[in-house]
Amino acid sequence: MTVAYLLATKITANSGKLSIQIWRIITVTIVSLGVLSCAVSIQTETWNGKEDFTIESSRLINGAIAPVIIADGDLVYSLMPLNYRLEPHVRLIWASQSTKIQIPNGFSDVFLFSVSPKLLSYLQAQPGLKIEPVYRHSYSNIFLWKSSSPSTLWKIAK
Repeated sequence: MTVAYLLATKITANSGKLSIQIWRIITVTIVSLGVLSCAVSIQTETWNGKEDFTIESSRLINGAIAPVIIADGDLVYSLMPLNYRLEPHVRLIWASQSTKIQIPNGFSDVFLFSVSPKLLSYLQAQPGLKIEPVYRHSYSNIFLWKSSSPSTLWKIAK
């Protein structure tokens, strides 16, 4: 608002013709840079790197034939953004009680997304299950915030 007010008053002021022309050029430059910025940002899936883990995880999960995801993390901030990107053939199991989860049969791949350390250690202690990291995200380019979202997508091999 302040910038718009400044530009409007300088363009309509009764100062010299050269001064008005300079302020018109400044106005056109600012508007053009804004349009260019929007054109560049509309081409990207994310603009701050915050959702990179969710996007890459969803690509890996969607690539499986009959995947299921087991999660016990935050529904709103972790699972809803992932669920938005999942294809209809993907099933999601939210484990409300981490120590009573059973691995379902009939799925080609079982993924662990946004799991608590409690659930991860419980599953690692189960005989016959091998848990492997499928994708890790380091958030190395992000410096303004610390992510609370998961950084590892796990896969269970029976």
